[in-house]
Amino acid sequence: MTRLTIVCLVSTFAAGCVTITTTPRLSAGAPSAVALQGHLDFDGGREHLPAPLAALPPAAPDSATVLRYRYEVRTDDTDLSILMLLNPLTLVGCPTGSVTVTADATLDVLSNGDRIKHYTARSVARRLRTIYSGDPLSKLRGDALRATADNIGGQLAVDAQTLTKLMEATPGDSPANDGGDR
Repeated sequence: MTRLTIVCLVSTFAAGCVTITTTPRLSAGAPSAVALQGHLDFDGGREHLPAPLAALPPAAPDSATVLRYRYEVRTDDTDLSILMLLNPLTLVGCPTGSVTVTADATLDVLSNGDRIKHYTARSVARRLRTIYSGDPLSKLRGDALRATADNIGGQLAVDAQTLTKLMEATPGDSPANDGGDR
């Protein structure tokens, strides 16, 4: 068997695999639950929100605490050489390109207009494409957004006690931000 044949056969099995890398990495453990209160400033679908934000009860728009969640998604669709299409191994699933979706999200916790906490997360989802793959962008986009939202939800859970204290502080107080911004 030639080296190219072996590579293509291995690639055929790997073509359906999706790899997702999320930063920052969170330590494994049982984080505490987060009970947030405030006005949610977000224009997208609730399925793209971190769990603690999706569970947020409706709050008045004039609430002193505002939770501003934003995300951005970028795609990179890479095709291999057109000569690869002339390769008979593409018929058995040899990759013809790759798709990468990057989702960046931020959560700002504002109290009386001042940012008291800032969280960020980035997820990169990658998948090899074959002539049989169809359009994987929608699923990859959803996977990357879910991983990003889960990461910010994890950061909120890890930071629950500090965040609760900051949110409960009276408007005149100036609580020390312990440098735990993410």
